Amino acid sequence: MFYIYDCANLCILNNIFQETLQWNALEHLIFAYGTLKEAKVRRGLLRRHVAAENDTLLGFAIEWIYLDGNLYPVAVNDPLNRNMIPGKVFRVNSFEIGIIDEYESVAYKRIKAVLESGRLAWLYVKPWN
Repeated sequence: MFYIYDCANLCILNNIFQETLQWNALEHLIFAYGTLKEAKVRRGLLRRHVAAENDTLLGFAIEWIYLDGNLYPVAVNDPLNRNMIPGKVFRVNSFEIGIIDEYESVAYKRIKAVLESGRLAWLYVKPWN
């Protein structure tokens, strides 16, 4: 089946395509302190090598939760600001952040926080925190 598009329709389609590319190219920083610190977990989830750097989250502490019979860390706000969580920070695009949202599930809520390095990153915390 063939379609004939006039110039106006082709321009609209091209703009939609370009906006989609730009949306997927947007970079987001993710701070990981649990399973996503591991390169093999990031590679398996995102289907590519994702380089990460060390960083620290200040003003949060770790609690532990059971999910599907396994114990996982979850970040909780430390009102006294005495604790810190070491972890890894890495870059993903807008499509990949959706994949990570699904991976983290409803057991976590995504928020933004400033890391010790001064970078602003997404991280996953206790949802009722």
